[in-house]
Amino acid sequence: MRVLLVGAGAVGQVYGRHLALGGAEVSFLLKPKHLEAARRGFAMYPYNDRRHRTEPVRFACFGVLGSMSEVRAGRWDQVWLCVSSDALRAGGWFAELLEAIGGAAVVTLQVGLGDAEWVAERAGAERVLFGLITFLAWPGPLGGEGLPEPGICYWVPPLVPTLLQGPAPPVAAALGALRRGGLPARAARGVVQQAALSAAMVSTGVAALELAGWRFGALVRGPWLGLGRRAAREAVAIAAGYYGRRPPRLVPQLFQPWLVRALMPLVRWVVPFDMERYLQVHFSKVGRQTRQHLERLIAEGRRQGLPAGALQELHRRLGPPAR
Repeated sequence: MRVLLVGAGAVGQVYGRHLALGGAEVSFLLKPKHLEAARRGFAMYPYNDRRHRTEPVRFACFGVLGSMSEVRAGRWDQVWLCVSSDALRAGGWFAELLEAIGGAAVVTLQVGLGDAEWVAERAGAERVLFGLITFLAWPGPLGGEGLPEPGICYWVPPLVPTLLQGPAPPVAAALGALRRGGLPARAARGVVQQAALSAAMVSTGVAALELAGWRFGALVRGPWLGLGRRAAREAVAIAAGYYGRRPPRLVPQLFQPWLVRALMPLVRWVVPFDMERYLQVHFSKVGRQTRQHLERLIAEGRRQGLPAGALQELHRRLGPPAR
């Protein structure tokens, strides 16, 4: 299977490595400024293997492309979109990509409200796979780790596989490569709706945490958890309404102070890295995407005639992303 991954950030490197380990012929499409570094290969730290929390594995068995003409000259079975939601719609590159890849299947991993539909409308729903990322990945070191060199660290939580939905043949091919490569994955239904609800929750929670200075303790003690809970309730209702579903009642309860307090020591015990630091580093990098998710939810709430006052207040308080 010949796979082209658009972007070689944390997500692209993790999927690229495991697809390659599973027998796929992997290439990356990158901006010119990233080509030289990519050609030297990547240092990666798969945290599920204790040996490699301080000793990297090398990932270098891939092709590197820097232009659409190079894409057009290749033959592709699948193209994975490993970019943020805001980057997906920026400029006209996606239309040019679709022209260059011929009839290849397109795997979209973006979880913003309407992202999956946007891709399917342009690429054709009959060849689009919808994926839900369930691992955590970040550029290391976060701080405190004794890494011999910078690289992408990642951790796959137990019993939480990558989910894929779409036409059976390309889904089976992707799942086979990922599983052979050691990354848990399974086919599922309702991935788009599940991703949208998850994104609604994550965006409001992350926004509240950012306002609390990226500290769980400050989140519980200050006003931001309450605002995040009200915004989450609105966001989940809006996302569910977008797909004609009833909002799940349980989900906003995750923002209860007593539950956050109870989970804090559990997270520190289970997760083999500093979760607060991870959230700060990762979501500061994609801060524009978080704000874009909130803006789409607010606009969709207006369209449906649903309350979005807490979402608007959260978005206003958040302000522009830090550099």
